[in-house]
Amino acid sequence: MPLTRSGEHERRVGEEEDHAVAGDWRHTATSPPPADIVSLMKWMEETRLRDEERRREAEESRRQEDNARFEALISMLAAQRQTPQVPPEDDGEDPENPTRRQPQQPRIPSTQKPAAQIPPPLKPDATYQLFREWKRRWQDYATMVDLSSLTQEKQLIQLRMCLTLETQRVLEHTLQIPPTTDKTVGEVVDALELHIKGLRNEALRRRELFSCRQMEGETFADFYVRLRRRAEEIDICPGKSSVCEETQLKSVILMGVRDDELIQRLISLDDKCSLQEMVTACRSYEAARCATSDIRAQPTQVRALTQHQKSKKQKNLDKQPPQQSTAKTAELCQCCARYHETGACPAAQVTCRNCGRQGHFASTVKCPASKAQCCLCSRIGHFDSCCKKVSRQNHKRGSTDGAPTPSQQKSKQLSCRRVISPSPAVPQHARSRV
Repeated sequence: MPLTRSGEHERRVGEEEDHAVAGDWRHTATSPPPADIVSLMKWMEETRLRDEERRREAEESRRQEDNARFEALISMLAAQRQTPQVPPEDDGEDPENPTRRQPQQPRIPSTQKPAAQIPPPLKPDATYQLFREWKRRWQDYATMVDLSSLTQEKQLIQLRMCLTLETQRVLEHTLQIPPTTDKTVGEVVDALELHIKGLRNEALRRRELFSCRQMEGETFADFYVRLRRRAEEIDICPGKSSVCEETQLKSVILMGVRDDELIQRLISLDDKCSLQEMVTACRSYEAARCATSDIRAQPTQVRALTQHQKSKKQKNLDKQPPQQSTAKTAELCQCCARYHETGACPAAQVTCRNCGRQGHFASTVKCPASKAQCCLCSRIGHFDSCCKKVSRQNHKRGSTDGAPTPSQQKSKQLSCRRVISPSPAVPQHARSRV
């Protein structure tokens, strides 16, 4: 099947379409529109349906023709990539002179091109990172199939094969790049890159870059890769200055690392150090820290042997009889809250100031008044007989050498009462008068 329409074929198809359209219009013209409104509306609806049906048929025929041409092009490209058949080699004998043998040519291995994998179709809502990955795979595919050797029309067809229908509509309607454009494949890809890059705000991408932080448990290598991927999405320096770009990335690395010791080491570096030197310093510090942790960790076998020796030694100690003179209590003493030899408690002859008993210190587990409440001061931790408030009051009373204080005299005066002498009996009639 030819790849393009011939002039005669186009003329014949055009005449058929013109005849079909003219026949329909003659048919509609011979049938005059009805007079009443209902029939007129029905006639207009039928006319519209016929026009839509004719339009759908024309579009379907064009689509089938496009598919046929596309399949023919694919089959031709597949045939070109196939290796040519090698003719059978003769045995090196001359048919006219059988006794004469021709020297055999060395066999040259066939240089078959490896099969190139077509990149996945690009979606219109892809992010800029996905587009960069797709562009890299597209460039590899174009190099493998030697796309530059094909015509521009075939190159555009190969590009459309790697785009979804929605992306093709974006190219045609949004970017005003029709399928029959005069632009090269590189120009079309660049226009698509600018469109996808402009779908997101530049300020948001800059904010994500400068707020990039190393996560907990993330290695510096992973953090640096994530940082560089975000840096590729924006123009860090509009002037395309490498020095300015390195300065910005060094600032982001200094603010993004988590280790405080590494931050101090980066601050101590020279201001004129390059980005690669800072990255090397970070990787060296991380490698040294990992090596130090591995060195400090004891091997499993040595740890198991040490544990076995400790358990064996403990068993031997348990078998030995305890020595009364030098043996120490394994538990804390409840009377003095200390570790000491048996029978050598320092609180044996001490009187507790909270309960008044002998044999333990105050505020220990052995004291029975540790949870008791005093009725005089309402405090917890001592008995009434050992209350410090009562002892202070007694001390104040004894400070005047037996002389009563003014408050004590007043209390005595208030407590005294007057005694009335008994009067003679009053007659009953006098009582009634009173």
